[in-house]
Amino acid sequence: MKLKFFLLAALVITLSCSTSDDSPTQVNSNNNNSPSNNNNNNNNTNDPGTFDVAYQGSFVNAAHTTSGVAKINTDNTILRLENFSSENGPVLELYLTTDLTAQNYISLGELQGLDGNFDYTLPNNGIDFSNYKYVIVWCVEFSVNFGYAELQAN
Repeated sequence: MKLKFFLLAALVITLSCSTSDDSPTQVNSNNNNSPSNNNNNNNNTNDPGTFDVAYQGSFVNAAHTTSGVAKINTDNTILRLENFSSENGPVLELYLTTDLTAQNYISLGELQGLDGNFDYTLPNNGIDFSNYKYVIVWCVEFSVNFGYAELQAN
């Protein structure tokens, strides 16, 4: 019985998440950063403050207008977006990726907002930022890179 359930679950996941052999590979998902409709979201900060920065990069446009700065603290526990702005779209998520097509990515969850300063908690799995060097605003529904920042060591 357990084997039948497992096979059925695997089939459902495969059919709903994969359309071809070129589908992206999600390494880790941390969905603790779901958007909030109130301004008291602990991850949303109106004052970005300061923290010691290990990596940072400025957003550039891809398919849509996107701007701001992505910063990762020296503890590699927080990714901060400062003065961030992006156009709206269906199902936007923030990814750490190895390339601009999001073939290998770590989802940091849904985009918390389109304008402002936002903090995302990074997974505790020793991310190699020389490999996962792009922060991408990714439209999940249409597999489109809205805009990205390339992280550089400080």
